[in-house]
Amino acid sequence: MVIAGPLRLPLLTIEWIFAVILLELGLYFLIKYMRQEKQLRTSKGMGYSAFFFDFSLTWFYLIIGNYYASEKIESIFLWDQGSMRALFINFSYLCLITACLLFAFSMEKHRIYLFKKYFFTICFLSLTITSLIVFFINLEIIKIIPFIVWPLFLVFLTIYLVDFFK
Repeated sequence: MVIAGPLRLPLLTIEWIFAVILLELGLYFLIKYMRQEKQLRTSKGMGYSAFFFDFSLTWFYLIIGNYYASEKIESIFLWDQGSMRALFINFSYLCLITACLLFAFSMEKHRIYLFKKYFFTICFLSLTITSLIVFFINLEIIKIIPFIVWPLFLVFLTIYLVDFFK
C-alpha cells in the first residue's frame, strides 16, 4: 500500500529529515575516524559510521517502497511474481541486517559481550546469509526476518549500553 492522502507530505518530510540526519551522523563518525591518528583509530568509530550509513540506506529504501513504488504484482528479474514495493522493502531489511552485523562485529572486536567473542556477529551473519538465500527464493518470506533481528539487536544494544555506561 503506497501511502497517500493529506498526511503523505508531512510524513514524507519527516522521514526524509530522519534519513538525512542518519546519513549526516554516518558522515560525522566517518570524518571523525579518518581524522584520528592511525595509532588511536579503533574499529568502533568505523562501526558507528557503518551503522548510521546502513540505517540511512534502510530508511531511504523504506521511503521509496512506501511512498513511490508500485504494489502492482508483476514479474521482477528472478521472481515469478512480486511488486516493486516488496523489492524495496526487502532491500531495506537487508540493509538493516547488514547494519546490525557491521555494528556488532566492530564492537565485539574489542570485548566479549555475552557467551563468547563474536557471538552476536555470528548470529547476525547467519541471519544475513539466511536473508540473502530467502531473498532470491521468495520476496514475501523475508518479512519475518525483522521480527528475529530486532529482538536480537535490542539484546546486544542493551548489553553494549550497560557496558558503555559502567
